[in-house]
Amino acid sequence: MITGITEDDLFVRYMLRKLPLTGFRFRGFGTVTIVDVTQQQTMVYIKERLWKLKDDVSCMATAYEDLRLAIKSMLGSNKIEIGAMPFIIMNGRMVRKAGEGLVGGSTLSEQEVQTFFKAFEAGGKPVVVDDINETGTRFPLVEKILSGTAYRTYAAMPVFYQQKVYGVVELFATEPGLITAERIKLMERLYIELAQLMKVGHEMFENDIRAVISDRFTVIQPSVAWKFDEVALAYLQQQKVHGKVIQKEPIVFESVYPFYGAVDIRNSSLIRNNAIRADWQLQLQWLRKTANELAQFNLPYVQQLMQQQIEFLKDNNVDQPISSETISTSNALDKVLRKLLGALRQEQPETATICTAYLDAIDLTKGSCSINRRNLDMSMQQTIAGIDTLLDEMNSRMQEVYPAYYNKFRTDGIEYDLYVGQSISPQKPFSNDQLHELHIIQLEYMRKVALANAAQQHALLVPLHSTQLIFVNSDVIDITFREDEKRFDVEGAYNIRYQMIKKRMDKVHLRDSNERLTQPGKIAIVYINETDVDDYKVLLEQQVKKGLFTNLEHLQLEDLQGISGLKALRVTINEN
Repeated sequence: MITGITEDDLFVRYMLRKLPLTGFRFRGFGTVTIVDVTQQQTMVYIKERLWKLKDDVSCMATAYEDLRLAIKSMLGSNKIEIGAMPFIIMNGRMVRKAGEGLVGGSTLSEQEVQTFFKAFEAGGKPVVVDDINETGTRFPLVEKILSGTAYRTYAAMPVFYQQKVYGVVELFATEPGLITAERIKLMERLYIELAQLMKVGHEMFENDIRAVISDRFTVIQPSVAWKFDEVALAYLQQQKVHGKVIQKEPIVFESVYPFYGAVDIRNSSLIRNNAIRADWQLQLQWLRKTANELAQFNLPYVQQLMQQQIEFLKDNNVDQPISSETISTSNALDKVLRKLLGALRQEQPETATICTAYLDAIDLTKGSCSINRRNLDMSMQQTIAGIDTLLDEMNSRMQEVYPAYYNKFRTDGIEYDLYVGQSISPQKPFSNDQLHELHIIQLEYMRKVALANAAQQHALLVPLHSTQLIFVNSDVIDITFREDEKRFDVEGAYNIRYQMIKKRMDKVHLRDSNERLTQPGKIAIVYINETDVDDYKVLLEQQVKKGLFTNLEHLQLEDLQGISGLKALRVTINEN
């Protein structure tokens, strides 16, 4: 008020000293009207958040947490938990996404989940259990959902979209009496928005499944999908204009850098041969024992067949590779004898105990005569699974650096090809810095594979040691999609040489030596020209100094059929 009367600051300061405001007291009263708008405002917030989510699903996780807290506020209780679980129809059945809501994380069997969902589809009404501990309350599926949790009260609401059930919204609490009919009606006021949320979750679930199929089971990976889209569009336009496709458009990616690596199981063929022979020795003992026990029943045809198999196993108990023909012959003899003994124990029950004992012994899934092969198969699966996981992780890391086409395939281990370059992602510049970073990642994960394999040995029934090999090509190559074979392949005579080298170098030896290049606990990098591995040399020298590797070797390799002049770098992996 004072400053409104005068603009003289000096006068204002003078008056404040003479008449200090602390010497005055003011009295009065006011009225305040309070209206609880929590529910109304929360409802508005939830609806806005849900509709924004429809346009931007990238923030689904944070949006769901915001919505969960907002719904708690709307219901007026922090003790009520909320779960939402969209699902899709796949192969004629409703499929949930594990881990979402209590149903998603429960111990329900697949059949029980289907029963749970179908109850909603048929009735369309919420399932409400006020207190699971209350005498006389029997909801077996809900009891199983809540088993092992602290929750006592539960409600599940079906959410329909265009007359199809798209998911379930759950409410659950540790105290009975919290999930009331009034609170469920409040949730029903959000029905349209919840249906929209379920539709978004439904679409994300389907997209996740398609992404896995695209990534793991088809050649049309995200990095190259744009090219297939362009060609498919061209085909549709030709069909529209000309009534047919008159000119095929090749799907080619030119001048890409190939990354090739192979993780092999050392001496896998020899180890498998030894396992088969060890099982055949066990079977030989059982054949002799069974033949002796059946001799009293005067069965010449059975005795003749068993003697034939005994001679076969004795003749093949030699230290040499077992051919596929030998294994086929053994399987054929087993099949005939299995059928014969199976019929014999039916026709002559007195032989049943003897026949059953032999048939149980040669059972491939649990018999004692296949124990060595089963142990090997289990160890091989564990080893390959560990390698596979790390190589998938390597691919993910590489894709973050630059979009690339990745392909892997099983041999005695796993081999992989990765192609990267400007033509795969024309809108994104590709530089030597990115190439350098990809080299770092490749070395890092080949080292991780070797270390993981070494650490895994104590858990394997049969020790299996991995070897790590990288091949560096002399130049960029072109890859073309072959429609007839539904796969990518290299193009041109020079590029085909790249494939030929890959196939022939896995068992290459050092020049003038019987020593194999690939060794457990080491990484070998094969190349032709010194300039091809300049970047790898620098990286390896740096990593030797850091203590990741030791003993950097420069090696000359033996000539292979049609290939000469191969060289290699090899380092020993330091486990520290």
